Amino acid sequence: MDTYSSNTQTSSSSQSHLSIASQTPAPLVRSNPPYDPTSLQPPRLKSSASSSSRSPHSLRSSDHPYGPNLTSASSSSASLSSQQPQPYTTQQPYSSSAMAQSFERLTVGTTPIPSQSRSKTVQDGFAIANNFYPGNVKRAGELAFPGAIKNGASSSSAEEEWALITSGEGAAQARSGSPAMEETTVPTMTYGKCMCCNSQLRFPLSVSRFRCTVCDTINDLRPQRFNGETPQPLTLQRIKLVVAQCKQASGPSVPFATQNAKGKRDAQDGAKPPPPGWEPLVKMVEEVFQNWESLNASFTNGQEVTLDDTGVALDQVREAYRILLDSPVNVIHAMMLSTDKILRRPGRLLCRKEDIKFLMIILENPLLSQHAYQQESHHHHNIMKHVFGLLSCLSNELHHYLVNWFARLNLNVFRKRVELVNSFTTHYLAKAQRAGRSFPAAYESDWRVISAARVMALMFAANNQSPKIPISEFYNTMVDYVDLVADYDSWQQRSGKFAFCQYPFLISMGSKMSVMELDARRQMETKVKEAILTILYQKRVTVPYLVLRVRRDNLIVDSLTQLAQHETDLKKSLKIEFSGEEGIDAGGLRKEWFQLLVRELFGPQYGMFTWDEDTNLCWFNPASFEASDQYYLVGVVIGLAIYNSTILDIHLPLPCYKKLLNIPVGLDDLKVFRPALARGLEQLLTFEGDVETTFCRDFVGEYEAFGEIVQVPLVPGGEKKPVTNENRVEYVQRYVKFILNDSIAKQFEPFMRGFYNVCGGNALSLFRPEEIELLVRGSDEPLEVEQLRAVTEYYGFNPDDETIRYIIHRSWVISAG
Repeated sequence: MDTYSSNTQTSSSSQSHLSIASQTPAPLVRSNPPYDPTSLQPPRLKSSASSSSRSPHSLRSSDHPYGPNLTSASSSSASLSSQQPQPYTTQQPYSSSAMAQSFERLTVGTTPIPSQSRSKTVQDGFAIANNFYPGNVKRAGELAFPGAIKNGASSSSAEEEWALITSGEGAAQARSGSPAMEETTVPTMTYGKCMCCNSQLRFPLSVSRFRCTVCDTINDLRPQRFNGETPQPLTLQRIKLVVAQCKQASGPSVPFATQNAKGKRDAQDGAKPPPPGWEPLVKMVEEVFQNWESLNASFTNGQEVTLDDTGVALDQVREAYRILLDSPVNVIHAMMLSTDKILRRPGRLLCRKEDIKFLMIILENPLLSQHAYQQESHHHHNIMKHVFGLLSCLSNELHHYLVNWFARLNLNVFRKRVELVNSFTTHYLAKAQRAGRSFPAAYESDWRVISAARVMALMFAANNQSPKIPISEFYNTMVDYVDLVADYDSWQQRSGKFAFCQYPFLISMGSKMSVMELDARRQMETKVKEAILTILYQKRVTVPYLVLRVRRDNLIVDSLTQLAQHETDLKKSLKIEFSGEEGIDAGGLRKEWFQLLVRELFGPQYGMFTWDEDTNLCWFNPASFEASDQYYLVGVVIGLAIYNSTILDIHLPLPCYKKLLNIPVGLDDLKVFRPALARGLEQLLTFEGDVETTFCRDFVGEYEAFGEIVQVPLVPGGEKKPVTNENRVEYVQRYVKFILNDSIAKQFEPFMRGFYNVCGGNALSLFRPEEIELLVRGSDEPLEVEQLRAVTEYYGFNPDDETIRYIIHRSWVISAG
């Protein structure tokens, strides 16, 4: 079959819808959890005759907002959508008179379709996929037969190509304009999804390919066949050889970097043609970059494609791009144009891990990250959106491979990938804002924004698997200008539309805190309204606040007793009264109560927590005799501090907050607060001698209880099972699990229950453990006194007053530690 090429452009301003639904996890209570690339299940398509409140490509997510253990290479695969069309069909008669009326409405602008092109349109209509959502169509008649017309005329190459996929007497009569069209019927139709934008589409069951009316991608249901020989794949050596031949043929000239820059300007102005002698390189680039088989087999490293290896020599790819970008502008233009073509039509469904190597090659193109979207050609724009679209719509298994491949990128390349996706998202959000479109309507059905968010989810999962950059580098500043309140409400209401709250790593810490404060204020206002209604209808006085009256000399007992009595009022605004003291709590008494209570609960006199001298961090004491109520109180206090925007002097390590969010912990987390123990376990794993005779360890866990060592078997009969070279990995895994989970289970369960009694809700699921720690402890960064002075306004004082100088001096002392 001949290669299909068409100049037809269809509108992509209206985008496909995406919905993500989930089961409610425990202990979090939320709807539509954030997107997790390691846990989504394939969608179930429904026929147009069936009604459902859920979108046809609704997805189900895992319980946890960031999915299962992303640090494990054997975690469940990612999934987005299946590209195979579904088997159910519909068949409807279509009379020639109705068809003729439909053709009369097919116009582009005000130009009617010439009669000689209408017969061809009948055939093409069966091969152009109908978008399942009429809202995606702008022009009259485009829903039925789009893409076959441009400026009132049809493309001859498109006519020849589409003629190959329609056959039979009806098609022949349609081409000749025979009256037999009265008996023409629409072929058996089926539904499927576009491999790029994930739109639900309807197309004839018999065709071998269809064009999406949303993103203009041609979906080949069967591999595309090419006439003639397949172009030879690219190698770095071949590129160098051809470049050397072209330089020799072109003769002495301006240095290529200067010539390229000047040639680019001249080409834009149309003043000077590209230099001669480079035609072989242009031809080679065009042939390979628009042929899937050739490009996918290029730059191979000779290794099998696995979770650890893409099968592509990425270093050679980067060097090849460097050489090509030093060539004249016509070479670069040919490369970009051919890349755009192959992305518009890969020529097959991307179902195997070997099928997506060409995407890894394209992602290495440095022009993508250097591109200034407003000034550059439309090729950059199309390449970016189609790359992200194809990546986002890959299958579960392939997303699992992508996460592992991204995790193995070096730091600089990984950071550039994240910046690239963020700049793409920013571009479209800013464009919608400049156009005056309201949020979230401007992005909730935009397949380009949705695709970029999904690709960023893959990058974020890779960063969790192998941490490279802080979570703050995933924040998108343009998202802060989105109406996150409406976005949060849409997410909570299970609207089935895209929401940035499904991808909370894109939302900055400040915006998340605003959402949490809004959620807390709403819940507090609800409690106030309930109190007022109780007063009005039941004539019973109810305080709209959570008021605790405590004695300073009996602080813990009084606090615990009153919190237990007012367990249903924990989400009311907190006010504190100290017995025997006059004062109105405007925030100061509450802050003092938090400080005094935390100091006692974490003090050595209660023995509820143990401290590590190296890190100055505390952990739950497995030998504590305190009742579970005391740990419940600690959880409530931390939750109240978050809900009442109060910073606490608490030195719990990051693994504690991971456990609160149900994120698995391991040896790397043990390093955070027990570095000496972690180093010893690592030495055990890497020791090259005889482990049994050198370390003399058994399968028992140990902890200190009031000066004595308590041993607990890690497995049945563990005290008689020695640690050997063969079972040392199992020993380390069980020992880490014992320290972080098993030994403190009785202490952590009430702590977690108390925390969720206050903070359980959808807003909490937006945060990562690092962000929860920041909410509780505040930032460890020193105070920037000079920046504070630069924005300070003085009322009744001058900058040189003695009082102001004293405040500045004390600020310097505090920031210096």
